[in-house]
Amino acid sequence: MKLIPGLICAAGLLAGSALAQSPLTVTIDTRIAGTAISSNFVGLSFGMKAIPGARFFNPTNTQLVTLFQNLGIRHLRVGGTTVDSPPSTPIPGEADIDSLFAFAKVSCVGKVIYSLRLLETDPARQYSATDAGIAKYIWSHYRPWLDCFALGNEPDVKRVYNQDLTITNFATYLEKWRTYASAITNAVPGAKFAGPDAG
Repeated sequence: MKLIPGLICAAGLLAGSALAQSPLTVTIDTRIAGTAISSNFVGLSFGMKAIPGARFFNPTNTQLVTLFQNLGIRHLRVGGTTVDSPPSTPIPGEADIDSLFAFAKVSCVGKVIYSLRLLETDPARQYSATDAGIAKYIWSHYRPWLDCFALGNEPDVKRVYNQDLTITNFATYLEKWRTYASAITNAVPGAKFAGPDAG
């Protein structure tokens, strides 16, 4: 009985090595161009929690800069679920934003998707004006590195949006999204938006 697992493993290895020796032909047809892959195709996404205060994305973070350069990361998205996690994730200030885009420049990241808060849990605080101010600041200072803005994240994740004061279903979510997008485009007429990521 003790030999059976060993025999099974040996049989698996022999079968694997037999398959590895099977002939394989690869043909490259240079007459068909296919679809070009964008130069900023390779990217990463990080939660907004990485932006404020700690300044993970800092041009002096040489290890991270080198890692991005060596991997060829050309697209960076910041937001994730923590963009809508008050009060555990504060809204980044101008110094945080400056640090993020300075990092993007030195690490050769081509474009950044910057997420803005949509979730409201405090009746005294509406983020649409705050978002518009942040969008205007980014647009004024970092437009060449900005791909687009995103509003909130994963609206289908009930554990997040069940906390919101006004969102109760898709229709109320869409209405709020449009209100916020309108506030941003009033401040930044050329603003573009990514669609919401789904959880």
